Amino acid sequence: MDKERISALIQQAKRLGFNMLRLGDFDTVFVENGKAVLNPEKIDFWDWCIAECAKNGIYVQIDTMATNGFNKTNWYRPEGQRRNAKFRLLFNPAMREEYRIGMKAILEHVNPYTGKALRDDPVLAVINYNNEQEFAFHYRPVTPQNRALAIGPWREFMKKRYGTIATLNSKKGTSYKSFDELPCYNIFKKDADTNEFICQTSLDLLHFYQGVLKEIGYKGLFSNYDFVKSLLYHFVRSETDYVGMHVYCDHPLGKS
Repeated sequence: MDKERISALIQQAKRLGFNMLRLGDFDTVFVENGKAVLNPEKIDFWDWCIAECAKNGIYVQIDTMATNGFNKTNWYRPEGQRRNAKFRLLFNPAMREEYRIGMKAILEHVNPYTGKALRDDPVLAVINYNNEQEFAFHYRPVTPQNRALAIGPWREFMKKRYGTIATLNSKKGTSYKSFDELPCYNIFKKDADTNEFICQTSLDLLHFYQGVLKEIGYKGLFSNYDFVKSLLYHFVRSETDYVGMHVYCDHPLGKS
């Protein structure tokens, strides 16, 4: 990829009638030892792309952190997948701080081709906080790594929900001696407790995202939870500026 090719693609998008492009899966910024490091080659392509979109009257939507976080690992490879940022953002303060540092770097970086920081550039119309955030709670079993993060918040949620272990046992027909004995939720056997936990946890993360973008000074539209078609997420999406959903047709990584 080079700048000439980027310009040609954007001009073609304009000819085809597109007025917005979606950009994502950042490898323009990494967070190392609590500091953001911009990738010089990639950030230059990024800046050029943003400037070309503005010049051609095309708005930009960006997705932000990928599965590997703001990290040099490749999110397609096992080491990138193990970082599992979508899930860790729900419970892990260090991953949330990584998100805050990375987003601050991206949005406050001044584009030399436009003279504007992205947070101040009207070409940036939409931010989707994290592509397919719902994957954190859907389709996959709870791994030991994820269980270690979620079990404490899950048990605390159940304690607040039922008050006493006797009440929980009475309603569920169980015989736990304390909330510390509760097993983790089961994604494949969701009940009202699990759904409410997912809803509350997802809202908490959404409010975190909103706080970060407000702190940075972004004033455009935002959305999240853009994939799973579940009534559960309707409640969460009601607090976003818009709902943007997508589906896949013949995904290149899918099975034939």
